[in-house]
Amino acid sequence: MRDAREVDPRQLGARMRDAREVLAATIAALRAQAAAAAPDAIVAAEVVAVEIPFRTPIATASGTWTRRSSLLVLLRDAGGAAGLGEITLPPATDLGAHGPGPWDHSAEIRTLASRMVGRTPSGALDLLVGLRERGPAWGGGGDHAGGGERAGAAAASSGEHHGAAAATDVERAGAAAASSGEHHGAAAATGGEHHGAAAATDVGLARATAAGFEAALLDLAARRADVGLAAFLHAALAAASLPVAEPRPDVAVSALVAAADADVVALEARAAIAAGHACVKLKVGDEPDDAGLATRVGAVRAAIGPGPELRLDANAAWTLAQATGRLAAVAPYDVAYVEQPVVSIADLAALRSRVAIRIAADESVTGAGAAAEVLARRAADALVVKVSRVGGIAETLTIAALAHERGVPVVLSSFFETGVGLAAALNVAAVLPGPDVAHGLATGGLLETDLLASPLVAGQGRLALRDGPGLGIDLDPAAVAAHRPLTQP
Repeated sequence: MRDAREVDPRQLGARMRDAREVLAATIAALRAQAAAAAPDAIVAAEVVAVEIPFRTPIATASGTWTRRSSLLVLLRDAGGAAGLGEITLPPATDLGAHGPGPWDHSAEIRTLASRMVGRTPSGALDLLVGLRERGPAWGGGGDHAGGGERAGAAAASSGEHHGAAAATDVERAGAAAASSGEHHGAAAATGGEHHGAAAATDVGLARATAAGFEAALLDLAARRADVGLAAFLHAALAAASLPVAEPRPDVAVSALVAAADADVVALEARAAIAAGHACVKLKVGDEPDDAGLATRVGAVRAAIGPGPELRLDANAAWTLAQATGRLAAVAPYDVAYVEQPVVSIADLAALRSRVAIRIAADESVTGAGAAAEVLARRAADALVVKVSRVGGIAETLTIAALAHERGVPVVLSSFFETGVGLAAALNVAAVLPGPDVAHGLATGGLLETDLLASPLVAGQGRLALRDGPGLGIDLDPAAVAAHRPLTQP
């Protein structure tokens, strides 16, 4: 059990300013590296919608996922190089919950893509400034190819995070919207929070849009430089004296298990260990009581033995009182940490002061500003970051720098992206400063296809970076064609 910290508003404001400064420096570093590597203008931009069923529906505390809806971004420059990105639509829209549908902003997204034509990758990065926080104000950043760097840095430091209030805007939209669209909670499920859930989904989709385009632009620049994206990121951050690790050739990955039945989930966990994983993450939150949770967690621990790491992911399913009881019940099972057991940052901090199990913030980490608040309040022992949810690679690297300074590990986790989004996250994970933790990126096999000509498959609990330039991947055109919606938005 650890002490929670009441943070003076002035101290929190200082932390937020630090986050904005690091973000601005990171954006500037990536832009400078892209400018040097890729001077040719973009001549074509395409956005393609895909829908891919899960092999088996994924049950979470927020609902059951049956398919992944995404928009693939393809950019080409005048020299023939191409960059790929993925806009991972908020999963709540996949679930058919209230609020905007998955394709509601496809026209705006295609307009943003068209505005990139004629710009260099570094200039096009300016169009993403502010998009992470402004929701449907698509592409409101700098508006010409060569002169947006100062506007980009300024907006990154002032337009995206207006202090603590802006950093946690999605969280305070209510329990239904706390995950920026990952789940809607009870209120939205019953139709009672249309405006809060819709606003949070818009912000989540805007961040995902920024992440998808940013990945495509950086992939294009890295391909132009004939280096892998991880090496490209390392060079950019090292030149700016920002925290970064030498690119790892592969990263450790956890295995996800989610079956509700204790015996079935124990079999899933045993199979994961047999496949070489040293870390298993168990989805929890739907159990009726403390004993039900203890039964499932105990079954998984018995199946995997005492050595492997066991994580729990509750998706903000519990109240503070419930979480206190639930975590006391599973204390005997050597749980490494539990992800987002409660909704708010304040409750995370309070829970961390009550229980011995380590707490990880997941849904609360909606960007660098929110991460700064979590760290300032000592609300978590680890940060779980989804590249798509926080708004992209620059934001993720900023969060990693802030956490590294405080000695807090960062774990990247997927939004169940296709291989395009997973490859981007994998390259980021390869250069994160700090220890070689297991990341939640071994999820491509949960979909019918990851859309790649050569699927991303973990071996002995590790996922290897590809040898080629940029993301090092190629799409499987037949798989993409087979999974386009009947009506392309």
